[in-house]
Amino acid sequence: MEFCNIIRGLTVQYENNCTVAENGTIFLAPRQPQNKAAPIAKHIVFAPMTEKAMEYLIQSYIPTFPNELLKIYQVANGMNLFQQNRSFICKGKQYYLCNVQLSIYGVPFAPPTINRPEPFNISVEDLSRLPGTPASFLKFGSYITLCEQIVIGEFDLFVDVECGKAHTIPREGTEAVIQETWESVDQCLCDLFWRAMKLQKMDNHMSSYRFGNFQT
Repeated sequence: MEFCNIIRGLTVQYENNCTVAENGTIFLAPRQPQNKAAPIAKHIVFAPMTEKAMEYLIQSYIPTFPNELLKIYQVANGMNLFQQNRSFICKGKQYYLCNVQLSIYGVPFAPPTINRPEPFNISVEDLSRLPGTPASFLKFGSYITLCEQIVIGEFDLFVDVECGKAHTIPREGTEAVIQETWESVDQCLCDLFWRAMKLQKMDNHMSSYRFGNFQT
């Protein structure tokens, strides 16, 4: 899968600028907030999924669990890509706000901690869906669009387990309305990855233009 190659290339790109947690989670381009909050990173790639976890998914979903997702899980048990981090002061205390542009859900191995994060649980996230979402749709991730670090669109990612096509559905609304469709999960994630890459470059350019050499 091309998307798996993209993720492998991403980890190589940041091999000299990364940290690895106890559970194998990789923080790409990390930095530690001064208040000892959760580590901040541009990308978070979770350790590959165990065979036991993949067997659980295969046995839990009827008629089938998408093979494309299983191939991704052999590389990473979910990921949070293109994180936009902002800090703000409220009542004298500094807080951090993190927007994840592209997230792929997985299966948590254990309760998450500050220094040992876990992926969003695909089984739990799949329960939250708008009325009218087809029963054959499996929610496997999320995608947001940003403009100068302001969220302007939030979408859930679904795969139709019967035909393998991937779709985005706006998160807000009274009924599910398909926004975009791709022939495969791989095509969907590759498209959204490069789209997020382009948006982040544009956003960084605007930030540099407005605030000098300030980096997010």
